[in-house]
Amino acid sequence: MGKNLRPVAVLGLLLALALLGAACAADEALSKDEYIAQGNAICEDANARFEAISSEFYADLPEDSTPEKFVEVFSEFIDQVTAVSEGQLGDLRDLAAPEGDEELLAALYDDIEAVMGALNELADAAAAGDPEAIEQLASREDPGHGGLRIASTAFDEVDKQAIEYGLTVCAN
Repeated sequence: MGKNLRPVAVLGLLLALALLGAACAADEALSKDEYIAQGNAICEDANARFEAISSEFYADLPEDSTPEKFVEVFSEFIDQVTAVSEGQLGDLRDLAAPEGDEELLAALYDDIEAVMGALNELADAAAAGDPEAIEQLASREDPGHGGLRIASTAFDEVDKQAIEYGLTVCAN
């Protein structure tokens, strides 16, 4: 069962990588170029953290993992991914958006936050030690319930929006 759930771990990482980041809050609006530079720099740092989290996950998970061992390792993995993801989103919301882009960026962050529901559901299932719930969440396709397949599709759209804005590192 551990092998079957590995794609869930990868999807969790991809969801998290799709989130945008920022350096710090600013009193005055940044230019679009400044905003993009700061956002991409933060995402570069976050991407390195996500890679480290992923590497640790796979190193800690034996090939012949039992469902219990998978849930134990996955719970720690998803907690770390969620914490980094939520921090990135919070930092980006704190960054002063360029004049005229406030609504566009707020809508983008709202979309990200909505899709984060799937990651939070996954974290709850992992914390509860429930491999069946994790597997069910991974395969659920009902958008009304935050299914991860739907979340992945939604993040594809968010990634497109980020790329169009210029936050290319954040979308990778």
